[in-house]
Amino acid sequence: MTLSYPIDTWFPATSPVGDRLRRLRTRAGLTQEQLSARAGIAPRTIQKLEAGQVAVPRVSTLARLAEALPVDDGPAPAQLPRAGAVFAGRAAEQDLLDCWIGAPDGAPVVVVGPAGAGKSALVLRWAHTARHDFADGQLYADLHGFDPHGPPLPPTAVLAGFLGALGVPPEAVPPGEEERSARFRSLVADRRLLVVLDNAAGARQIRPLLPGSAACAVVVSSRHRLDDLVVHEGARRLTLGGLSRAEGREVLARLAGPERAREAEHVLDACGGLPFAISRAGAHLSGGPRWTTSMGAALDGSWRALSGPAAALLARLARRPEPVVEVRSPDGPERAALDELCALHLIAETAPDRYTFHPFVREHARSAGEMRGADVF
Repeated sequence: MTLSYPIDTWFPATSPVGDRLRRLRTRAGLTQEQLSARAGIAPRTIQKLEAGQVAVPRVSTLARLAEALPVDDGPAPAQLPRAGAVFAGRAAEQDLLDCWIGAPDGAPVVVVGPAGAGKSALVLRWAHTARHDFADGQLYADLHGFDPHGPPLPPTAVLAGFLGALGVPPEAVPPGEEERSARFRSLVADRRLLVVLDNAAGARQIRPLLPGSAACAVVVSSRHRLDDLVVHEGARRLTLGGLSRAEGREVLARLAGPERAREAEHVLDACGGLPFAISRAGAHLSGGPRWTTSMGAALDGSWRALSGPAAALLARLARRPEPVVEVRSPDGPERAALDELCALHLIAETAPDRYTFHPFVREHARSAGEMRGADVF
């Protein structure tokens, strides 16, 4: 039998034959029985090889397997988008990500917080600094969970992209979500891979994209609190608040220059520590308050995700003049609406039945309520 490459290309001495064989077989989308028929080897022999029960496989057996399996692993995927150039603070949060991602249980890490808190910026900054720890590459998907211009990206579409990046040809991508998810888990089972799922709408969108192996690390960003992932998947949750005054000042100075930043220190008060708002303010400092429209556009995605009762309740709360509002003994539907608003970080419960929310959220909710009417918003 003449091979295009030495057998060591398929089965290097540094890698256990069973692990390598299982990886190549699953990557090719073959069952043990299908590989048996293709290679002309008994199924029991393949089972023993993959189970590590054969100490020294015959050279002829390895040659038949090598002839039946594709060897081209292809380049490791490197899908991380460029991290933002303006970034300040969050050192403690990055240290925590280092600690959690290195945990032996491989639990997903979710970074959550309100619109404009800098979740994506933090995740991408950390991922770029940590990418060298993942020799088998990095997969990235923007899930568009709160995109005001369109629906969230379905898991089937994300899985098709991931499978393609891992070398599966389009005609070999399974048609259904469950089949694609199973194929994805099989392909990444033995890989040291980083998976970044950005802007997630909720646990239902994320769960089919989770690898089944602790060798893979998963980092998710979302405006949603993702309680289901914490409870059922053991996810570790990092909740982002606003930047400190010094960190906000640093961001503003990098964008507008130190002198202009000192002249416009009051802008930081209006931004309430939100990195998104501070960045837009710095970029548009010379042009007046146009940056507020950018923040409003960012919040539109959160409104779209709300149920009718939650949106109506938010509009009513926003019309109250006091910064902290009290909801005494909320009934079942009202409690559910309050929980929904808290889960999306649109309001925060500071004490039992007492709630507060960011000035941007308040102002946007007031405007939206006036435009649409309290009964329909």
